Amino acid sequence: MKAFVTLVLLMIALLASGQNKTVFIKDSATHEPVPFAAIQFTDQGGGFYADEEGKAMLPDSICRVLVSQIAYHARKVDLDQASNPVVILLTPAHNQLAEVVVSNVSSKRKKVGMLKPKGSFGVIPTPNVNFALFIPYDPAWKQLPVITSIIAYLDNIKGNDTYSVVKSKIRFDLRLPDIEGRPSDVSLLGERIVYPTEKRYLGHEAVVLLHPVPFPPEGVFIVIDFILPSQLPVDRHCMISPTISCTGAFPLEQTWSRTLTNDFTWRKMDRHDPAWASTIRKVYGENGVMNLRAGLEIAY
Repeated sequence: MKAFVTLVLLMIALLASGQNKTVFIKDSATHEPVPFAAIQFTDQGGGFYADEEGKAMLPDSICRVLVSQIAYHARKVDLDQASNPVVILLTPAHNQLAEVVVSNVSSKRKKVGMLKPKGSFGVIPTPNVNFALFIPYDPAWKQLPVITSIIAYLDNIKGNDTYSVVKSKIRFDLRLPDIEGRPSDVSLLGERIVYPTEKRYLGHEAVVLLHPVPFPPEGVFIVIDFILPSQLPVDRHCMISPTISCTGAFPLEQTWSRTLTNDFTWRKMDRHDPAWASTIRKVYGENGVMNLRAGLEIAY
């Protein structure tokens, strides 16, 4: 794989100075921690994730936040007069599909998606970025296949004298498209798949699902989140590891991205997106197409 480093402007950590608020995000019904909830700073932009215990450290300058997690209703919170520590309760949204038990999975396996290595290169992500690749349903399939694994290409990187490395947690999910064709908040998985920062990546990564899921006729998004909790300071001299591989082997633009340091809105990753336009032109030319190099293993 051709190594190509995309340098991006990283959000300077706000934790460098000033007093901090400690925030705990919990389930309103059980009062259990809500892991890896997204915290957006609604009054000044930016944001980060809570950790696996639902804990985050917020600078005192942050007065209003929007807290969200895929299994819960989003909540706006005014922190201006809040005591320290702050407990934020999220209400379960029940937006995961009912689990379908798949038995007698066929031994016939096939890989689908955008897996060809032509023009592939490793992208160094921004902090707390989400990627999503759409995999359409093939009407030529004679019977409904089930998804058994998520496939992606990730590589660890090392720092140097100029740039240090911050290791990110990686979360994998499968989601339905919304009515506008973007990734929705409806997850197909009844399990939470989060790889720790200590995970070693060597390229091809197959994430085996404990419970295979039927391939939805409307197609499915592979969603890959880079999660950096607030306790991990990141500045412009840091690189995020692992890199994620993209490919230029397919003519259709099927990849989307969003980031907590922006407005957390899904945008198609194409030459019209200011965040990616220069990279796409540099690697693939003026009319080039770039997609996440990822896919699924299905049984049929």
